[in-house]
Amino acid sequence: MGSTQGAEQLNALSRIGKDFTPQLAKKQQTALETQGTENAKWLM
Repeated sequence: MGSTQGAEQLNALSRIGKDFTPQLAKKQQTALETQGTENAKWLM
């Protein structure tokens, strides 16, 4: 359940990020992926 919510958040924020500069979106996505990986470790 948590991983699905995280994926939805990442998709939504990724879409929002594309409205800003690509560099900012990339930084934001990288941070979210790192956070998602950490969350996945806890879920396992």
